[in-house]
Amino acid sequence: MQHTCSCQELMQSPIFAPVDGEWILYFSYNVHGQETSSWQLQSWDGAWTSIGEFSASAQVEARIAHVRLPAQSQALRFLKKSGSAVLLLSRLRLEATVDELNCDFGAADRCYWFEPPGSGWVQATGPDASSGYLQVNGSQNGSAFYLDSILIGAIYGSYTFFLRFQLVGPTAALLLQQRGGSGGDWADLATWPGVSEAPWQQLMGSLPETTRLRLLATANSTEDVIRIQTFEVQNIAFSTDIGCGFEGDFCGWQGPWSSSAARTDGVPPFRGETFAYIPQAQWGTLEAILASPFFPNKGEVVDLAFAYRMMGWELYSLEVKLRLPEATQQIRFRGYLHAAMNGGCGFCSNAVDIAIDDIFILAMKVAVPPSVAVHPGHQLHMCVVAFGLLKCFGHNDDGQLGYGHVENLGDDPLEVGVGLPTVNLGSEVVEACVGHSHSCAMLREGRLKCWGNGHYGQHGGGSTATIGDEPNEVDERLPAVNLGSGAKVAQIACGFHHTCAVLHGGTVKCFGSNEWGQLGLGDTQLGPQSELQVEACCGSCILCASASLWLRNRGTASHEMGDALPAVNLGNARITQLVLGYLCTCALSEAGKVLCWGRLTPGAPVLGNEPGEMGDQLPVLDFGLPVTQLAAGWYHVCALLSDGRVRCWGGNPYGQLGLGDTVTRLTPVSDVDLGTGMMATKIAAGGHHSCAVLQDETLQCWGWNTYGQLGVGHTNNIGDNSGEMGDALVRTSAGRVHAAHPGGKHTCALQTDEAMFCFGYGNSGTLGLGRTDHVGDNPDELGGAALLPPLFLPQTPGQELEQVRLSSASSSDMNGWLEVLHNGSSALICDDGFDVAAATVACKDRRGKKLTCAGWKGLEASFLLVYASIKES
Repeated sequence: MQHTCSCQELMQSPIFAPVDGEWILYFSYNVHGQETSSWQLQSWDGAWTSIGEFSASAQVEARIAHVRLPAQSQALRFLKKSGSAVLLLSRLRLEATVDELNCDFGAADRCYWFEPPGSGWVQATGPDASSGYLQVNGSQNGSAFYLDSILIGAIYGSYTFFLRFQLVGPTAALLLQQRGGSGGDWADLATWPGVSEAPWQQLMGSLPETTRLRLLATANSTEDVIRIQTFEVQNIAFSTDIGCGFEGDFCGWQGPWSSSAARTDGVPPFRGETFAYIPQAQWGTLEAILASPFFPNKGEVVDLAFAYRMMGWELYSLEVKLRLPEATQQIRFRGYLHAAMNGGCGFCSNAVDIAIDDIFILAMKVAVPPSVAVHPGHQLHMCVVAFGLLKCFGHNDDGQLGYGHVENLGDDPLEVGVGLPTVNLGSEVVEACVGHSHSCAMLREGRLKCWGNGHYGQHGGGSTATIGDEPNEVDERLPAVNLGSGAKVAQIACGFHHTCAVLHGGTVKCFGSNEWGQLGLGDTQLGPQSELQVEACCGSCILCASASLWLRNRGTASHEMGDALPAVNLGNARITQLVLGYLCTCALSEAGKVLCWGRLTPGAPVLGNEPGEMGDQLPVLDFGLPVTQLAAGWYHVCALLSDGRVRCWGGNPYGQLGLGDTVTRLTPVSDVDLGTGMMATKIAAGGHHSCAVLQDETLQCWGWNTYGQLGVGHTNNIGDNSGEMGDALVRTSAGRVHAAHPGGKHTCALQTDEAMFCFGYGNSGTLGLGRTDHVGDNPDELGGAALLPPLFLPQTPGQELEQVRLSSASSSDMNGWLEVLHNGSSALICDDGFDVAAATVACKDRRGKKLTCAGWKGLEASFLLVYASIKES
């Protein structure tokens, strides 16, 4: 109900019980009228006393105010002090509902969060003025600033909160605290990191019951700045572990599902006593949702495993393991039925039943990489690294395979598999990259070695000579690329005719072709040594222009390398990934930002070949979310966003941007439609085609398909016309895929069992299948014919495996999960490749007790959880 107060009129509350303890009155107000007016709020404890004054301009939006009530107050009244405007009051109360905690602090006077007078919080906006926030600055003597929420009444249900903030400076900190409604001390509230979108961070956690919240900022330096932007609550539970066996409760999972205890047909669960299920008769629509609680983003690699079945009540038909996208905060199961598949019977009783059981989460700080790493080239050769060894096959006219000759390898059955020789570089290889006609390898100690064509300086050897086409040129005596004093390489990338390396510390150095500024060095003038070389080699002014372009390359002479090779000026960005196209280079920073230079496509603008174009002047591509991975083809680039969406830009003559047309786009503007509910976990790009590994470990590719490089059994391009993407996009025949590795005209998929599945252009032995025909240009060629013979002999795990144990076995509990003790640390056996045979060995007699494997909880034979029991021998 609203109350109005005209000039000099009083509005008084009823008499109420004397205030005992700390109480704060909250109310909303605005004014109608043409004159700025002011009011006073008074309390009565035997005499009327002013406890607050406020004023407002005419016709303002509704604002929220709060006043602390003095002890023993028994009545309140509003008194107009000046002006003729009419005061409108609403929602006078001492506590609020949960959803009123939501606040955009850019408009803090309309939120139920309050600061003490003179606290130092000020409203501000970002550089683009698109969003506001509250901000405080630190001082040399140290400062503490806080914002308190309204008291929240009884909370029914489970809620998760999200706080979006920013910390700048050496000591800036922000805590979230809670206090009960009856007062008491403030206590820190447990929080976890959420999905950050640089420069903003996010905290999340479970909202406690009846309470008041406080945001406490501390700053002990004049360089400190704390900004808070939004606080949001959602009526969904929060949990640090969303795993659930559905034994007794649903662990915070929500949806119209039931426990199997309601069924009477004796259907067994996957494990334990009960499971979650829903018959179609209970759906009410064509879909049924089972949603998890929110869970924190700890910067970990998270695998989800679960068992499910459909269509009747046979044994569990499928067990699944998949990797969650990096920024995942919630997952859900969506059961759905296409109307056309329902036989025209409407919602037939029990026509489709779905059961889910034994949801299991495995989080790792760092993803365990596969033992095999595939490195396709920009043209017709590729290299593979495993167990510190390097093997290369395909086209070899410049010795780019590293075997001391120019014969192609991989085009004959005798040249493939374990019989293919290794490239001897004198040290363990940890990474490789492949260009058009050169190859590079990063060694364990951080050195870089390159070989093949050197016409543009792309092998960094200080000459234009070819390396590797003669015996004894590529071995332990091959000099490492000189990148400067003390330089150690952390990551490498090869373009068509240029090479880049990320050094430890995040700086970048590039060498090779620089005709379009792809080295990012801002070259327009020749140095003194280069001018002398021009005069010596040109002999006429006619040739000098083209020679000057050629001499802007780096790596063709020894004086261009080492400390003389400048680092690419990328401002304050620390680079975590580089991708190189034909004429351009793109970098991904730790903050998830993307920087590109050179020329993306022929005819596109050039960046990086003029002074002042790099550093802080280099544009940052804006995706709205952090980017987690980049991939580059010849003339296009793709980005994987933190929420699993994919966005591509650049040349598009074959539909490689995945947008249903052939229009070139020089900036990323639209998402690739991967299908209903589909998101990518990894991306890759070839010459004129692109690929994405989806969350179900299947592979989709689109773009150029002349040689069958999309792996769908035909040669029609995909993505260049409407109706070809989304749910119409056909998955490849590669099975369960860990990663895709497209080359210029072919694609290789590394399967989860580390087998290689290759298709596309086959001339010169590019596919490593011992043949020269194309694979994948008709449906009969996919399947086993595209599987490469194993290139490396299996490796035996290290001797650090010490013993096995049951995680919960005791005198009273003789059952548990089988764990291994490795290097002094125990953990579940749940790694790819631990199969039933290995588990059987682990369950043999040990120290007088027999480990009896009561049931294998195998997930498609590649993700194995072993549940065992102990029996006395």
